[in-house]
Amino acid sequence: MSIEYHFPLPFFRRKVEGPGLEALQDELWNACNQSSFDHIPGWNKGTHKLSDNAFGDCVIKKYNCIRFMKHLDFCLRHYLETNPLPDYTITSSWFTKTVKHEHAHLHDHGPSDVSGVYYLQTNGEDGNLHFNSPIHFLLARNYVIGGQEGGLEVQPEEGLLFLWPSFLLHGTAENRTDSERISLSFNIKIH
Repeated sequence: MSIEYHFPLPFFRRKVEGPGLEALQDELWNACNQSSFDHIPGWNKGTHKLSDNAFGDCVIKKYNCIRFMKHLDFCLRHYLETNPLPDYTITSSWFTKTVKHEHAHLHDHGPSDVSGVYYLQTNGEDGNLHFNSPIHFLLARNYVIGGQEGGLEVQPEEGLLFLWPSFLLHGTAENRTDSERISLSFNIKIH
């Protein structure tokens, strides 16, 4: 007799360290510094700023971020546990700036397969990334699973790349520090 748990969801985490970090950071800073930022009209007060044409553009391709693409290929191969890596398209990518008292509201990334974030600048205390469990609406209503964890929190770290299934609801906590957090977000469609 045993209790079995099914339907786990895969997440991927890899922090760049060592000599490769500086080159990757320089490439992304170059792209970020060429971008302009603004709040999205109609979004709640206190949400973060996004680079121009955030969901219709791909800053990774626009600014030819070759080092980041190689890093992303490596990470996707390990996340998807496949070799060779299947063909994929980065359908959109954008930079996010989050200053004191700003956050990212709860959202998903629609019809994409994989979504991700890379932390370019963070003090580690400027707002955790949080995910709702896809069964969060059941957790409070059902005695059997009511005591289970209702989500996942990820503390940002400079150089950290984090990947997840795009349908998951997620957001970031309010930045309560005087530091500005800058991240690169992206969506991927597997062919």
